[in-house]
Amino acid sequence: MKIAVVTGASSGIGREFALSLSEKFSLDCIWLLGRNESRLNEAASQLNCAAEIISLDLADEKSLTVIDERLK
Repeated sequence: MKIAVVTGASSGIGREFALSLSEKFSLDCIWLLGRNESRLNEAASQLNCAAEIISLDLADEKSLTVIDERLK
């Protein structure tokens, strides 16, 4: 399975990177990470592939545990 993980995907460069990935590569899913869930959902609606919304703050150590568990 081909999955891309994009941090800061709710706006700016992260969002544009996710959109570009979905257009240029044949991915099964893009994990969109960011703090603003509604903006992540909005970005997901514009992708050419499936998306998994992961709303969290990577500055919080607990968030790293969430990502670690999902990667396993």
